[in-house]
Amino acid sequence: MARTKRTARKSTGCRGYRQWLERQALLRQQREQQQAEEVPQAEEAPQAEEDAEEDPEEVEQHASTGSGEVHQSHQAGAQQRAAAGGDPSGDPDGNDGDDEGDESRAPSPQPPVQGVDAGRGWVVYSYVSDEGDDFFHRHLVRLLRGRYGHARVRVEYHCWWWTHQRYDNFWRTQVHVRVRDLHARADRVKTVHHAITDRETQEAGIADAARQALYVYRHRHYPAIRHQAERWYPRRRSGEAACTIATLAGVADPQLASTVQLVGALSTELTAVLQENHRLRHHLETARFTIEAMEEHYMGRPRSHSPRRQGESPPHRMTFYGNAASRTTIDP
Repeated sequence: MARTKRTARKSTGCRGYRQWLERQALLRQQREQQQAEEVPQAEEAPQAEEDAEEDPEEVEQHASTGSGEVHQSHQAGAQQRAAAGGDPSGDPDGNDGDDEGDESRAPSPQPPVQGVDAGRGWVVYSYVSDEGDDFFHRHLVRLLRGRYGHARVRVEYHCWWWTHQRYDNFWRTQVHVRVRDLHARADRVKTVHHAITDRETQEAGIADAARQALYVYRHRHYPAIRHQAERWYPRRRSGEAACTIATLAGVADPQLASTVQLVGALSTELTAVLQENHRLRHHLETARFTIEAMEEHYMGRPRSHSPRRQGESPPHRMTFYGNAASRTTIDP
């Protein structure tokens, strides 16, 4: 019965959103017809829109708050309003003398972000770092150096910053444990560990990835560290989520025993919360895809294209032997 009610509410919400999109499409058609019937000012509108478009390569990406550069159309509208004697800081889409605000004076819903090219989609920036300033990174480095040597092992974090004009930014993180191979005279990637879920900051992603690596290497080398003071830290097998803590048999200190039990409970809860966050992010991405598809169908809004990875050089076009497009020439 409860599932039927939830399904009915979900269907009602989808129908309401489709009706809203249909109303917006109808209002947009009415505005276009009204502008087409007006005097020669309508012929200048396309040129103004072309001047207001911004080059995707010139859009400045700011910090992880997701704020973008002010669109040029806002600046042009402010200059026009100042020349007409209006308020330069007024809303260009408000009731300060524009042509589109005279239909019904009822505020119509607007897209989440105005004045930006939402069709650009995700832009991904890649970062590589061997530094970390958290508990798990420091213990991971100390454990690895104790087992493989100070000069042979390296910890390297690969981070990707996903940015979007409409959605919240996030970080995706991996940690690569590299060991020096004397025969190959290069570092060999021994293991790669992933953060459980995407995070809002780079530091949080690094800490999560380092925690996964620390627990795995504690399990691999547990026979050598089982008598150390850190033996009550969690450890786990690679590929498994369940962790294990050393036995409390023979521990006479009740405070230590209760603290170890608390560590085990907190570790379980942390893993469960991160896994739940990962599932919620997956559902959110699915909902975004559905909304963009509906906006493209009902409103003509372009859908976000595939992620563009900043800094990557695309492969050259494949040609046949003797083709002029692949020939090497000498400057005259």
